[in-house]
Amino acid sequence: MTGKRWFQLAVTILFILLIIALLMQVSIIFYPVTALLDTLFIPLLFGGLLYYIALAFQTLLERNGLNRLSSITLIILVFALSVGGIGYFAVPMLAEESQKLIMRWPAFQQELESVAGYIISQREALPGVMATFIDNLTEVVNDSLSGAVTDIVGVVTNTLSTLFMIIIIPLFLFFMLKDHEKFIPKTAGIFSGELRSFVISLLMDIDGVLKAFVQGQVIASIIRALFLYIGFVLIDMDYGIILVIIALFLNVIPFIGGWLTFIIVIVFTLVQSPSMIVWICVIFLVSYYVEMKWITPSIVTTQLKIHPLTVVTLIVGSANIAGFWGIILSLPLYLVLRAFVINIYKYRHEIKDTMLSDTLKI
Repeated sequence: MTGKRWFQLAVTILFILLIIALLMQVSIIFYPVTALLDTLFIPLLFGGLLYYIALAFQTLLERNGLNRLSSITLIILVFALSVGGIGYFAVPMLAEESQKLIMRWPAFQQELESVAGYIISQREALPGVMATFIDNLTEVVNDSLSGAVTDIVGVVTNTLSTLFMIIIIPLFLFFMLKDHEKFIPKTAGIFSGELRSFVISLLMDIDGVLKAFVQGQVIASIIRALFLYIGFVLIDMDYGIILVIIALFLNVIPFIGGWLTFIIVIVFTLVQSPSMIVWICVIFLVSYYVEMKWITPSIVTTQLKIHPLTVVTLIVGSANIAGFWGIILSLPLYLVLRAFVINIYKYRHEIKDTMLSDTLKI
């Protein structure tokens, strides 16, 4: 019986659970490590995001004759000038719209409360499943928004932490662009034989899916934000800059981000002029048509090879589990886990033979 595959799998799972239970009992030992990871999480996240955005430009520059240091310097300079230029032109308009929004906030809040009250009151007329869905969605949105606001306020109010991130993120970006080709060989060099081939394949797959996800979602988010900005300018929408900035960040979340943006824009439209809702729907319909026709098939379906329903399920489930950060990180973590499982299955015989040979040597 001990030679059966199911028995070996069951013993492996039991050992993993036992190790996890023991580690939880002595978690205080790992406090310095967790504290360090907690400190570096935000810089590493944004540094990695900027790295995958800049990687395509670095490859293009180096193909045209620039060396590594020159390409990195040029990329960071372009990033800095872009941020400065956007700040110079957008900040005055953003400040003006923010001032208008603050002045009209009481009316906005009253309208928002009336809309929310109407939606909640109508849930009784819906089937039980739909009413439960509305309750769960409301709770998820509230938890996610409150968690996001808490995180943002905590970062902004902590001056030292903010200064640390401003300094450390460019450093992460610089060294990622400088030494990214050395990471996989250095990591795989710890291992030998077939296990080394497994580690190389795993890290290359993880790098590939993360690169495709980040670059694809950033491009898609920028395209959708541009569509919305053009539409808002044509219909003379108030708070257009604020809404476009919100859409730019929310649209990074596949599928769900677009719907959240639509709900926020509809609420702002109710305050300004309910008759404009028709034009808002037209703008979003055109945007969604472009997304479903070209963006989603080329990014989510083709490059990431993931079904849209899987994306929606992951995001909604992760929102219940981890709130705001669950929404942001659910799809990348799923892609990493999927790459790990695929490579485990691909190299299962080699890994088993390596482990058995090491056991016999002992």
